[in-house]
Amino acid sequence: MIGNVLSQSGSYWIKGIKDENHWIYPEDDGKLINAYMISERLPIEFYMLGMNRQFRDILKLKGYDVEYQEFKGGHNYVN
Repeated sequence: MIGNVLSQSGSYWIKGIKDENHWIYPEDDGKLINAYMISERLPIEFYMLGMNRQFRDILKLKGYDVEYQEFKGGHNYVN
């Protein structure tokens, strides 16, 4: 059972198709975002960082306890 989730830079834009659009300019929601929009709420707490704004908003609308922070930095080992 999963009780807590730490998402530092989730790839929620992924649709799982051949012609995948890039996350900076997503044309549609990704598979995980769509799955959470229609799922029942579960007893899970989320701590999210980075490129997770849309997923954060969906979780909050569903009543999940989400702690969300952003910082300006790159996507490399130093950050």
